[in-house]
Amino acid sequence: IAWSGEAAAARNEAFNVTNGDVFTWENVWPAIADALEMKAGVAAPLSMAQEYPKWITPWNELRRKRDLVSPGLEEFVGLSFQYADYSMRYG
Repeated sequence: IAWSGEAAAARNEAFNVTNGDVFTWENVWPAIADALEMKAGVAAPLSMAQEYPKWITPWNELRRKRDLVSPGLEEFVGLSFQYADYSMRYG
């Protein structure tokens, strides 16, 4: 973790860093809401892998509107939505 925050070779790169703590999202969302002085909502199962096709058109519109240099949504995220479903225990 220290290296990724200080090394020149790590500058402007993304790292997925965990310290081995185990948590469930059902327990994390209320803490996030509390930190933002919001009320946590009721749990609503959602598959990002099933929902993301709805986001392709808005993603493309945003890229066009802001003249962003970015790949299409599917190329950009790869299997991340499927991994998110797994990580957040969808299904």
